[in-house]
Amino acid sequence: MTQADTAPELSVIMPCHDGMPWLTEQLDALCAQRDPRAWELVVVDNASSDASAATAARYADRLPVRVVPAPALANVAYARNVGVAAARADKLAFLDADDRVGPHWVRAMAAALDEHDLVAGVNVPDSTTSAPAVAGMVAAATPTEVAPPARFLPYAQGSALGVRRSWYDTVGGFDVGLATVTGEDAAFSWDVQLAGGRYGEAPEAVVRYRTRADVRSAFRQQRTIGTAQPALYVRYRHAGMRRSGPAEVALRWGALVATAPLVPFSARVRGRWLGPLARRWGRVLGSWRARVLYL
Repeated sequence: MTQADTAPELSVIMPCHDGMPWLTEQLDALCAQRDPRAWELVVVDNASSDASAATAARYADRLPVRVVPAPALANVAYARNVGVAAARADKLAFLDADDRVGPHWVRAMAAALDEHDLVAGVNVPDSTTSAPAVAGMVAAATPTEVAPPARFLPYAQGSALGVRRSWYDTVGGFDVGLATVTGEDAAFSWDVQLAGGRYGEAPEAVVRYRTRADVRSAFRQQRTIGTAQPALYVRYRHAGMRRSGPAEVALRWGALVATAPLVPFSARVRGRWLGPLARRWGRVLGSWRARVLYL
């Protein structure tokens, strides 16, 4: 029996929509994995118009890679679900095409799934190709660890998420509707835990995720994150997800007003001000769309 006939221990699923030029950095990082267990890489070509699929296929002599098409919809949840359908392992791990995994990522994710049903890796922002203010926005938004619990259960971000196939099947995969905004990774993580799955973390599964290049696109990204939160609250309030009280809302908006005069003098201060503003404004928009007050 050849290695191709033997099911791997871990399937790494990487959605890719127009991933160039960053895709090659991620593929090179996967080539540099140290002591990986038996694994495969499933690159999901999600309606790309560039050379992503051909580029990934050229790595076949260096990586256990397959490229599968997902042309119907440019949607990360749909692409992940297509990737799972093509994957051969019982352990599934997900990453993004424009990030860079650390050298122990594959081994750490596989080992963590020995002990847990759902696993979060460690996300470290990489702002080296971003405007200075973007670094401040990201530092104010995301710790260099796993994602914050958002007044509810912890969750794994889609750029560093592992799950056992049985639990993926139990919750029915990633919600394609949520992915049109964002938050599908949080919903997936919470569904697994609410169904009884065990959550854990993989400290050695480090991902350097690429932040947006300019302030405008970073602001839109943070606003989109805020916009999704009221919809998640509607979906999970029955399970215990909480929202901020009036005093906390007033305090946070008041802090934005009070610190506004400092914004012109420092790019990092500007970023730390714009990030919370974008997310708070997103919550306002999301509250209107979801017909619920979540500020």
